[in-house]
Amino acid sequence: NIAEPVQAFRVILEGRAPRQPARSSPPRWVWAAAAVPVLILVLAGTVWQFWPTTTVSGKPSVAVLPFDNYGGDEATGRLADGLTEDIITDLAGFPEFQVIARNSTEQYRDKPAVPSEVGKALGAGFA
Repeated sequence: NIAEPVQAFRVILEGRAPRQPARSSPPRWVWAAAAVPVLILVLAGTVWQFWPTTTVSGKPSVAVLPFDNYGGDEATGRLADGLTEDIITDLAGFPEFQVIARNSTEQYRDKPAVPSEVGKALGAGFA
């Protein structure tokens, strides 16, 4: 391949080959410092999730669940809605109670619901 030969040399070193420089990773204290705020947030979220809810005013709160329409006709459905609305309106007239809004309890219409679980979900003492 080459018209004129060239001299070549081979060097053999005794011992080990030099180590490749290791990737530098952050020191352990950096990881610990980053983990502390994360743990605090997780702990705070857990405490907040399971902390018992109380009403702001300290008054007993009441959630009136929608009445079921067992008749199936439109007139009975309107009567059930009217009864629910009247009870909510009448209870709201008492300053001793805090009444949960109908919009909040409407999601439980036509669903089997345990009143104690609904009350807990809505933050109401009574359902």
